[in-house]
Amino acid sequence: MEYYKRIQDAIDFKEENLTEKIEIHKVSEKAHFSPFYFQRLFRMISGFSVYEYIMKRRLSEACKLLNGTDLSILEIAISFDYSSHEAFSRAFCKYFGINPSEYRKNSQIKVEFTDKLIINHFVGAFPDYKFDEPVIRQMKKKIIYGYSYKTNLDSDKYFNDIPGFYGDFGENTHFMKIPERVCPAISYGIPFDYKANGEFSFLVGEETGITSNVSENSFAILELPEGEYAEFSINGSVEECQKAWRYIFSIWLPKSDYNKADSPDYEMTDVCGSCYPEKMKMKIVVPLIRKKTNYGV
Repeated sequence: MEYYKRIQDAIDFKEENLTEKIEIHKVSEKAHFSPFYFQRLFRMISGFSVYEYIMKRRLSEACKLLNGTDLSILEIAISFDYSSHEAFSRAFCKYFGINPSEYRKNSQIKVEFTDKLIINHFVGAFPDYKFDEPVIRQMKKKIIYGYSYKTNLDSDKYFNDIPGFYGDFGENTHFMKIPERVCPAISYGIPFDYKANGEFSFLVGEETGITSNVSENSFAILELPEGEYAEFSINGSVEECQKAWRYIFSIWLPKSDYNKADSPDYEMTDVCGSCYPEKMKMKIVVPLIRKKTNYGV
């Protein structure tokens, strides 16, 4: 499928350049995705962050050189873009639980390598991800006013952070500072302000009737543009909601007739109908654009 092939092209590029300094925008260009969207999609499908994958692959290949060549540890470290023997040894020990000198001395020690990722192996790899088909609907523009939080894609940090953002939003009554609240029973969660290193902001807020700039610190206004959207209904635990996000990006979108449009995806929580963390009543909403024969994301 197109999505999987595009990600595999990026993986192949990374594999061909494991000994070079790899910038995320160059990798994402091979997949014809924006840097953030590529990182997000890669993480959803593979379970690795891009940087984590590169690190594990470099250390796995370094193991082979330690046992199969007479190169010094420093030469191996530098060849995989580590600045010093010490930096390489710290990373090696953290990943394998042994330092490279000890590993070289005892080739019988077994370590777990990370092999090159083949994305097709992940197709159908989520048998327990069963969700109803989304409703495809045309939506009008919305203005969302809310409180902005910081998180990161790395190591699924954001999956752990985001429930806490909602808790902070409610406990500190940030919602009371939202002017002209259109529907107070519905809370919006929107990722935005993406950085190439995986950092991004997450807005928790409500629909508002105003369009002017905010004056409160850490508050922001986002526009959800008019357009075609896929709306997934989720009734279950927070864990089910997180599975739904993975399902949408790793299974539904690649198999659908759509790409994600270049505007925010978001979640809507029925505050009155939900009981955190086991009984959440939510909708996940993804902006769509019809797939073309050429790369269009």
